[in-house]
Amino acid sequence: MESRQAIKSRIKSIEGTKQITSSMRLVSMAKLQRAREQMNENHPFLEESRRLASMAKKLMDGEAHPYLEGRPVENTLMVTISGDRGLCGGYNAGVIRLTLSHLESLGHPSKVIAIGSKVGDALRRRQAYRPIHTFRGMTSLPVYGEAYEIAGIVRDLYDRGEVDQVLMCYTHFTSMLVQNPEIVTLLPLDGEFR
Repeated sequence: MESRQAIKSRIKSIEGTKQITSSMRLVSMAKLQRAREQMNENHPFLEESRRLASMAKKLMDGEAHPYLEGRPVENTLMVTISGDRGLCGGYNAGVIRLTLSHLESLGHPSKVIAIGSKVGDALRRRQAYRPIHTFRGMTSLPVYGEAYEIAGIVRDLYDRGEVDQVLMCYTHFTSMLVQNPEIVTLLPLDGEFR
């Protein structure tokens, strides 16, 4: 039987843990709210990008352009986006799993650009899919200059013919409970990306 003093000490410890947990919950809710606001701010840009890609494809109908024309796929570039930290449920694991399974199913050489340290670390452990570039620390606060740098690498690889197809694997946020990893084709343009 525990002494009265030991019981009081345990109760005090549990109350302290409860306060810490409550504070962590408030911080995480504030971060989630900020992330939702950023996502909503970027939505018009995404819609306009979709519209412009679709319009460009229609206007170029019948004309040759390397970004619109499909070519035989012998090499693929996969741009995979994950987080830089863990403790986020299946967010990172789902993207990594989908990337690996898709790359294995292709049956031809592939290159990977990893955005986020979790996917970079996971792929680095696999000799066959070591990332050619890993970008860390940019997933929580993306900056235009970093996106421009990634786009430049992708464009150069595609223009030089080192890759015939560019795919992107990311987590599509539907709701707090539903976040699905997806793969979309970036190049050649089809005007129907999400």
